[in-house]
Amino acid sequence: MRDTIETAFFPVVAIICASGIYGIYNTPISTPDQYRYRFLTEYGIPSPNRTAITFKVRACNDAHVTLRPSDREPLEIVLGGWANSRSCLRTEIQGPCLSEYVGDILDCDDFRTFNVYWGNGRIKVRKSTSFCDAREVILDLRVNNSLPDVEIGISTGYGASGEWIFGADRKLASRNKSIFTPGKYKYQYLGTEGIFDTNVTSICFQVKACREAHVVLEYSDKEPLEIILGGWRNSQSCIRRKANGTCWTEYTGRILDCEDFRKFVISWKFKEIRVGQIVKDESGPTLENILSLELNETINVADIGISTGLGTPGVWIFEVDSQQPNSQHGYTPNYGAILGVTFGILGVVVTVTLGIILWRKFHKVQVKKVDTQIAEETENEVNAYETLQTLGTPEHMYTAPLPQDNSTLDYDYVKII
Repeated sequence: MRDTIETAFFPVVAIICASGIYGIYNTPISTPDQYRYRFLTEYGIPSPNRTAITFKVRACNDAHVTLRPSDREPLEIVLGGWANSRSCLRTEIQGPCLSEYVGDILDCDDFRTFNVYWGNGRIKVRKSTSFCDAREVILDLRVNNSLPDVEIGISTGYGASGEWIFGADRKLASRNKSIFTPGKYKYQYLGTEGIFDTNVTSICFQVKACREAHVVLEYSDKEPLEIILGGWRNSQSCIRRKANGTCWTEYTGRILDCEDFRKFVISWKFKEIRVGQIVKDESGPTLENILSLELNETINVADIGISTGLGTPGVWIFEVDSQQPNSQHGYTPNYGAILGVTFGILGVVVTVTLGIILWRKFHKVQVKKVDTQIAEETENEVNAYETLQTLGTPEHMYTAPLPQDNSTLDYDYVKII
């Protein structure tokens, strides 16, 4: 029975240990308002043999990360320093900034996601853009040598404490829609296709065309804005107020391909429109801004149209973030997360149930053993009492005669009551 319990107990311990390992990568690590590095190995998070790490941090300002190689002085990354107005990358602790980014990137109330890559003689820090699984490079620095066996330290300070979560990225589910546009300059609208919602402020898509991929942002009360990708024989892109109007901002370079899909992001928030292209390098998908335009008006997009022209057809694939609300479909549930939580709860219930069953079985066996032992002892006492009653009179008490030759007494012939 003991072997059975130990055999059943082992998987229970394994489940608990596995849950603990999972928790390490999902439970926030708190750092106080004290500029002192704490290394991830102290929390059971390995870092050697890695060249990248992704994490989330919630802090008002001054989230610091250090990379400590085995063969050189540690490097330092400052996120949201100087009252959350500037970030920088240093090749030594508190050294001069060799790569800088201006802008606020931290938040006191919300987690912000970052990725740090070190490999091939280069260090890159990227922040998540929250759509299209893309990240924007904010810090980039070339170093002379590779960084072997890097240990990672984290710290907050200068008036801010922080919470950190380390682990793999969870890719957001998306609804994909493929649309073909003929080589005619005529817009097809995403609202008609059921893949646009007026509550969103960005859209991600892929397009395969040789040239002239057009996108129009329709207003409800103003003239539309038109974005041209790969116009003028795939040599120039621009944003303009109306068809055949004057370009307000331009980008020179080939960005479309007749054979391959190219991925783009268009975002409109507050009074700014941005167009970015997602490219992949050794550190992963990176968002590169190619067009940006600030307006004196609030941008309220009512619908989006797409078109190709000048005899060039195109194929478009649109991705809509599942966490963004959609007026027709509601929220698309994250089935992976739901299944994960469900199986986790079922695992706990099964483990507890098996534990209770095994304990009750073991308890019954022990009680049965005790009852059997008590019964045997009671029976022995009764037998002994009956024997005493039977043999208790003097005439039944006898001893064997002692040997006359003083030889050894043979106890087989002696009965003592």
